Amino acid sequence: MSILIRYSPIISPSHLPNTGEQILPADFCNTVSTLLNELPDEYALFYNGALCGASAPDHLHFQGVPTEHVPLIAFYRRTDSGKERLASISHSSVLHYIDSYVCPLFSIEQCRDGKKDESLFTNIMKELPCSNNEPEPKVNILAWQEDEKQIILIIPRCKHRPECYSAEAGKQMLVSPGTLDMAGIIVTPRKEDFEKISTEDIRQILQEVGLPREDAQEIIKKYRKKETDYDGKSPK
Repeated sequence: MSILIRYSPIISPSHLPNTGEQILPADFCNTVSTLLNELPDEYALFYNGALCGASAPDHLHFQGVPTEHVPLIAFYRRTDSGKERLASISHSSVLHYIDSYVCPLFSIEQCRDGKKDESLFTNIMKELPCSNNEPEPKVNILAWQEDEKQIILIIPRCKHRPECYSAEAGKQMLVSPGTLDMAGIIVTPRKEDFEKISTEDIRQILQEVGLPREDAQEIIKKYRKKETDYDGKSPK
C-alpha cells in the first residue's frame, strides 16, 4: 500500500468562500454539490458548526469520510427510516423530516446535476433555533450522493456539549459531539472513556445535544404555516 501526502487539499480552495469563520455560505446547496462532484461517490462530506464539534472554527471548512463507515448513512438508506415529506420544488428537491433516529433530522434530496435551488435549505434553517449572539443555528450536516441524487442531512442541535463533559471526576466523559459522533461514530479521546461508555450513555449524549422532539414538531408547524411564502410546496 502506498500513501500519498499532499501539501494542499484535494478540493481547490477556490470552491469555498473566503470567510474568517465556520459559517455556512449563502449558496450552501450549490457549494456542497460542487464539492461532492469532485469526490468519488464512496465519500461523504460533513460540516461541524462552530459550536457543534468544529476543531477549527476560525475558517470555513468541510471534511470527508467514506460512506461505508457512517452508521447514519446506512440508517438513512433503509426503506423503514421513516422519512416524512414536508415540501418539494418541482421534481428537483425534496425536504424530509426523520423522527425515527435517536434525535430529529431533516434531509434534502436534490438532483445530482444542474444548478440547485437554495430555498428549501434556507427556509428550514430559518426555523431552527438560534441564539442572539450566534451567526447561525447549531447544526451538523452530512452530505453524499448516490445514483442520480445528492442527500443533505441536517442534524439540528440544542447544545454544544453534554453535561458529562464537565462533570466531576468519576462521572466525566470527554465526549464533544461533532457530525460523526451524531452519525454514530463516537470519538473518545481518553482510553478510560472508551472503556466505560455504554450504549445508553451514547443515546443519552446524542439526545441531550440534539434537538428535542417537541421542538422539532414546533418547527414543522411553523414551517407549514409559512410555506405559502416559500417557493416549496408541501404535498397534499
